[in-house]
Amino acid sequence: MCMKGTTEVHEVDCLVVVLQSLFELQSRNSNGVIIKSQMLHDVVHELHLILDTSLQVASARSIALNCKNEDDIMNMNMIHGGLSVPLVHTVLKQAVEEFVSSISTNRSTNTSIHELNLPLASRMATTLLHKILTLHLQLINLDITLAEEMARCGSHVYLSKLIFLDPTQVLKRVEQIYPKNVEKHIIEDDEDILTDIQDLACEIAHDSRLPYLTFPVKISPFTYEELKSRLPLEFHVQSPYYRNNDSLRGGFHIENEKTQRDIIYSKD
Repeated sequence: MCMKGTTEVHEVDCLVVVLQSLFELQSRNSNGVIIKSQMLHDVVHELHLILDTSLQVASARSIALNCKNEDDIMNMNMIHGGLSVPLVHTVLKQAVEEFVSSISTNRSTNTSIHELNLPLASRMATTLLHKILTLHLQLINLDITLAEEMARCGSHVYLSKLIFLDPTQVLKRVEQIYPKNVEKHIIEDDEDILTDIQDLACEIAHDSRLPYLTFPVKISPFTYEELKSRLPLEFHVQSPYYRNNDSLRGGFHIENEKTQRDIIYSKD
């Protein structure tokens, strides 16, 4: 995987590499190929590292839609739904389904026996879901435009499955595997992680910046043309005080009653 560097060019290259991995997961999911949890974890880890500023998130949305031709789309394994589609319908969807499966009483689930015998807080499905929800929250806090797109893309369908879980019943089922003399801190850790997961899901779903979106938001994704119109504005500024090989990029967010637009600026 590509690690985030210090130069703008390297960061853009890293962002493209990570997005390629994300859309490869989306392609596999669309073709019915099972995605291994570790593979999903690795991609999410890289996304968490690289998408750490509003500019990077806005750039990711732009890269996800600004393919010049069909070859670009094929090479990136991209679809016209933009960045929100793989984040919601591959990453979030799989994490929620694996977690719900791991706490199910149905032993015919895909969760391994070894995984089921672990404390809830130590299960791969739990740690992966917590990491993905943390990423989800990070992204929507950095980019309100993406927040709306993910909500309308269907994120609330999966978040509601977590929000409406009965923690008492979940913990009761999980604790059935524990011996009677189980250490108290194990049960407390399970309670804490379940609370954290539900709190994160609630925080993501109830975004006070988008009061016109009431939970659960009806699935009504933006069209490709609408997503294109919501991309960041970009302009370049040249200054006689900077050498040709000097560059400075930044961005800011403009918001009014009708639209939210990001602006990316580049100083060359």
